[in-house]
Amino acid sequence: MTRWLWIAAGLASVTLIAGVAVWWWTTRRTLPPEFSRRLPATVQHLTEVKYALDDRLLLLGSATGTVLSLDLASERLQTLEPSSRQPIVALSVSPDGALVASGLNGELRAWQMPDFKAMPLQSPEMPVTAMVFRKTNELSVLFGLADGRIATAAPKKKLTLRKSGHRGIKAMTLQPGSDVLITAGTEGKLVWYDLKTDSQLGSITEHRTEVPCLAWSPDGKWLVSGDWNGQLRVWDPVKREVVARADQPDAVVGLVWRDQRLITGSWDGRIRLWNCDGPTPRLDRSINTGQPIHALTVSGDGAQAVTVSNTADVEFWNVK
Repeated sequence: MTRWLWIAAGLASVTLIAGVAVWWWTTRRTLPPEFSRRLPATVQHLTEVKYALDDRLLLLGSATGTVLSLDLASERLQTLEPSSRQPIVALSVSPDGALVASGLNGELRAWQMPDFKAMPLQSPEMPVTAMVFRKTNELSVLFGLADGRIATAAPKKKLTLRKSGHRGIKAMTLQPGSDVLITAGTEGKLVWYDLKTDSQLGSITEHRTEVPCLAWSPDGKWLVSGDWNGQLRVWDPVKREVVARADQPDAVVGLVWRDQRLITGSWDGRIRLWNCDGPTPRLDRSINTGQPIHALTVSGDGAQAVTVSNTADVEFWNVK
């Protein structure tokens, strides 16, 4: 019995020391001049962040399954429904204010902002790894699944499934002004799919690893993809060919194009700012946040980036 007490005491000591180390790392690290402010959340392990409602709100997802809304004016934090206890692996906001979150088990939860009224959506019972809203007469969401299929969901309608040509989907986007869906997969391939004719237009394997990020240039002329190796590829989406290449030292986990600047977040803890007056990204400077970035979002005016790093803190950075 005494032996087990000693073991338990040792484990408790290790846990305490680890907790103190994490606290010291997150609160005492040297912060660069671009650091703006830090807002603590009510849950640990934040892994998703999105701006919403003309940048008045931040929407947060966590590894504990909790989805939160943060009012930036009042700094009021609201928990949306009880936690699903499944890590949030995808979080997306539609232009008309619909919020959809998916847990690791594929369970979907949806709300209509600003009052966050719950909306029913059939769940695919498979982890959703990407999603995009399609403009129709009602809410319609396309989901990329971990097994490579594409699911289409709408309130009070049966879920439909189709193959994508991927082993697993990591990112997806709609080509502006069209019914062409572009998906990126775990094998490094991009696939173009015509939703109207339900047919594949083409596929290209340019990356050597999975591609978790896709972003459009503001004019919709170029599409940029980022992968786990740090490779950035700029595409002519109509010709379906790469027109420019750039690289960073670590994984691309956030990717936003504002005006003539591309903003990336990385596992190495850096926010990188790239000049993009043409299709070729040229690194301007980087901001060392001091901890691995799990997700990044950028305000509509391109002046502020927000990061979460698997802690309870939301951090704001001046990037303009």
